[in-house]
Amino acid sequence: MSIGLLFPAALAALAALALPLLIHLTRRSERQLMAFAALRWLRAKERARRRLRIDEWLLLALRLLLLTAVVLLLAQPMWFGKSSDHAWVVVVPGANPDAVIDDPTLRDASWHWLAPGFPAFDSAQLQTASATASLLRELDATLAASQSLTVIVPERLPGLDAQRITLSRTVDWRIVAARPDVGETEQVTPRTQTVAIRHDLAHAEISRYFDAAAKAWNAGTEDHVDASAKPSFVIDTARTDVALPANSDWLLWLSSEALPPANERWLAAGGNVLRASDAAAIAAADRVELWRSQQTDTWLSAQRSGKGRLLIVHGALDLAQLPELLNPEFPTLLRGWLNPPAPTADQAMAKDAMPTQGMAAWPPHGEPLREAMIWLIAALWLLERLLASNRRKASRA
Repeated sequence: MSIGLLFPAALAALAALALPLLIHLTRRSERQLMAFAALRWLRAKERARRRLRIDEWLLLALRLLLLTAVVLLLAQPMWFGKSSDHAWVVVVPGANPDAVIDDPTLRDASWHWLAPGFPAFDSAQLQTASATASLLRELDATLAASQSLTVIVPERLPGLDAQRITLSRTVDWRIVAARPDVGETEQVTPRTQTVAIRHDLAHAEISRYFDAAAKAWNAGTEDHVDASAKPSFVIDTARTDVALPANSDWLLWLSSEALPPANERWLAAGGNVLRASDAAAIAAADRVELWRSQQTDTWLSAQRSGKGRLLIVHGALDLAQLPELLNPEFPTLLRGWLNPPAPTADQAMAKDAMPTQGMAAWPPHGEPLREAMIWLIAALWLLERLLASNRRKASRA
């Protein structure tokens, strides 16, 4: 345990201690001379040399101590406690620590949840983990360098970010099974999706490319589609005067004509439409750009239309303005337009997310003594005022 200063240069202000010392030397208690008649005819003797003498030494000591306390407050004193060697164990919510809770090497450790505030492990069970990576970094900066850290994690670790977890210490990384009451994400059987392609006579040729790209989804030619969870697709290609199939998911409107009223109502009720920019008014405040061609000025925007989603191809629907139709990757591109990929999950396998040691040790943490110093200064000032007022009263008496 020790006391340190965050701003030791402030100690130069200790030179101010000379002020009360000089004041006490120059303002000594006044003495009144009294004349005695019997002594008036005696010859004056040589006066003894005047010696330096300090009156009210207790008051002076208080003032010196008060100034010293003020200077120390400016230097920002910190209290550094004794470095702890007590081991810590943190459990990521969702992990089942039953397999390691009786480990004799962890029996005397301090158990906590890896959650904001690091609550004690014997508190209420936490169901979900949040910000696992940032909490580990915070805990690493909080613990003393001599404290060991054991982290108990489930096989699939949530709460990660885009940065590798790098700490200042080596971590005992214990991978366990998930708790029985925290099941895996329920597997949903992919349903069949219906994509309707409607074209007029002028776009009959270009509709073949869209039809072939959509049918390629069922052939499994898309690299980014998970084969175990790949839905099946029904592709319905026809002229614009053909009604949409029941339960349609997407409408690719390859025509310069406006949408029929029935299709407009279907879109407003929650449908999804891809159409050309010359097919309807496209002004919308919430429009965002999704894609732009690297070869032409054609680009794709998305906006809301009632409860539905409207994609607009800004440019002519032909091979000259949309040469991407000839690329082998166009099925993947079209699939990304219609069904944007979900955001990257903040999870990874725990064995791949084990923290590495690559940071310098954090400096020891201390408690600031600012509040204690303020109370000490206030007490010294009150005591100094009390003694000073008593001195003035005594001098007047």
